[in-house]
Amino acid sequence: MNRRWSGPVLAWITRVLSIAFVALQAFAWWNESQARQDPTLSGEVAGDWFWQWAILTHLLPLALIAAATVVGWRWPAFGLVGFGVFAILQGISVGTEWVYLPLVAGPPLVIAVLYLVGVVRGRAPASGRRTST
Repeated sequence: MNRRWSGPVLAWITRVLSIAFVALQAFAWWNESQARQDPTLSGEVAGDWFWQWAILTHLLPLALIAAATVVGWRWPAFGLVGFGVFAILQGISVGTEWVYLPLVAGPPLVIAVLYLVGVVRGRAPASGRRTST
């Protein structure tokens, strides 16, 4: 498995974009949880299955990409898999509303491609170094 990034510039660009995307998703989860809690705070309504499902569908993807960012910090192949799976799941969640596909699946796909470049370039032999003796 790839244990090194190909270069520090690519690694830091990918890391910063990953952290920014995780922060954006955390903000979206926080807003969703606050919006869903308003009726429950007054005591009028207890949290139903729909409320719990809405929170869960925002929190599980956040946990996936946060873990991909943390592990992908050192091993970019894990970041590639995490953000790639997230982009695919976001594409599936769009359903028939194709106009939203670039907005929903585009950013994690770009980050996954950056991780892919890091994996591919990290596995290439360094110039001037012999691969066999």
